[in-house]
Amino acid sequence: MQINIDKINRELKKRKWNRSELARQMGIDRQLVNHYLNHNINSMKIVDRLAVALKMKSKDLLIETDE
Repeated sequence: MQINIDKINRELKKRKWNRSELARQMGIDRQLVNHYLNHNINSMKIVDRLAVALKMKSKDLLIETDE
């Protein structure tokens, strides 16, 4: 499982949000969002929180793999 950072960045751009706004929507600090996205932290808990903030499905934020 890997977070699709490009997709998240496209969503942020589409919404005219920056990572600070994403952090606000998630109820966490911007530095934590940066850490998650810069280091591609792959926890379903984080993916779920990102999905809720972006009003998307968690599975849509993941890179599809052939496992």
